[in-house]
Amino acid sequence: LLDSSDSLLLVVESSAMHDVIFSVTRSLLKRDLYGIYVSLNKPHRTIQSMLSKGDDAVDIGRLYFVDCVTALVHKTLTNESELRSEYLVEN
Repeated sequence: LLDSSDSLLLVVESSAMHDVIFSVTRSLLKRDLYGIYVSLNKPHRTIQSMLSKGDDAVDIGRLYFVDCVTALVHKTLTNESELRSEYLVEN
């Protein structure tokens, strides 16, 4: 089992990616752990929305996103918590 000082890297086939990654992410966050989600193929807002919906929704306040997809850099952030939880990477 993982504890708060461990790291986890998931490499999965594209056909199973959505189910595996979201299942593991939800499981870890429900154990009151914090995480960093590096997204190479989906905008962070899409991932946030998916994790926040349904009966198995999680507290995404403990998840930080590194978004390698979204090309638009936010010039004006709406609040300080958004500033601390979003990291956009330009090509």
